Amino acid sequence: MQNKSYFLYIITFLTLFFIVPVSAQTPSYTLELRNDAQVSATEYEFDIYLLRTGTDQFEYAQGQFGILVNPDIINGGSIAVSVVSGSVDPVLTVTNQAPKSIDFFEAANAIRIAPPSPPGAGNGATISSVLPGTRVCRVRLSNTVAFGQYQPNLTLTTTTIYPTQVYAYVDGNNTAITSFPNHTTNNLSNPVLNVITSISNNYDEEDLKVYPNPFRERINIEYLLLSKSHVRLSVLSIDGKLIYNLVDEDQQAGNYSLYWDAFNQPGGTYLLRLQSGLTQKTFKITLSR
Repeated sequence: MQNKSYFLYIITFLTLFFIVPVSAQTPSYTLELRNDAQVSATEYEFDIYLLRTGTDQFEYAQGQFGILVNPDIINGGSIAVSVVSGSVDPVLTVTNQAPKSIDFFEAANAIRIAPPSPPGAGNGATISSVLPGTRVCRVRLSNTVAFGQYQPNLTLTTTTIYPTQVYAYVDGNNTAITSFPNHTTNNLSNPVLNVITSISNNYDEEDLKVYPNPFRERINIEYLLLSKSHVRLSVLSIDGKLIYNLVDEDQQAGNYSLYWDAFNQPGGTYLLRLQSGLTQKTFKITLSR
C-alpha cells in the first residue's frame, strides 16, 4: 500500500511539474489614417481605422491618438477639430468606447484624441479583421481662414508630444499592445489644399471632361496631362468618403479616357477628384436612378 501511495505521489508531482502554462496571445493590428478629403476651403477630414491583422481576437480596451499636422496649412488662422457626427463604428458606440474628447494642441500642431475609461474585460468591442477594419472616428479640421496651399502631411505620433497608444484585453488584463511600425498613413491622398478650381458643376475645363451628367449607369471621363506625373482619379461620396480609386499611377503626358460604371451605387451626388502632381480639381457628378 505504501509503495502504491508513493507511486501516485510521484506521478502527481511529475504531472504538475511538467504542465506548461498557457497564456492568451497579444493581438496584432494596423492603425491607419485614410479616406481624407478637403470638403471646403476651410474644412479637411480623414478617418481613423483599427484593423486586426492576426488570428488572435482583438478585444479593444482603449486608444489614445496623437496626429501631427503641417503648420503651413493653418495660414495664420485658428484650427478647431471635432469628431464627425455618426462616424464612430457602432461596435464602439455600444461599448461606450467612442473617443471621449478631441482638441488641437497649437504649440505642437497636434490633434489629441483621448479615450473614455476602459469598460473592463469581456465588455470591450471586438476589432474587425475585414478591411478597412473598425472605424474609430472621422476627424474634421476646421480653419478660421482658407487653408494654405500645402499638403496636410498627417503623421501619427510615437513617443513624444501626445504618444499614440493602443490597448487590448489580453488574458483579462488591460494591456498595451502599441506597435508604432504598424501605424500608417500610406492610404491618405494628402492633397495640396485649396489648389482646386472649386467644387462645381463646370465640365468645360480644357483638361477634364465628364459626360453625361447627370448619368444613369456609366459616366465617361477624359483628361489631358501636360507632363508626366502621378495621377489619382477618385470617386468620393458627397461627405468626402472614398468610394473608388479609378486611377492611382504614374502616367505620361497625353490624353486619357475611361469610365466609371456605378451600377451598384445608390443615386445621388458624388465628387470626382483629379489630382496630378500638385494640382487638384474636384467636380460634382450626379447619378440618377
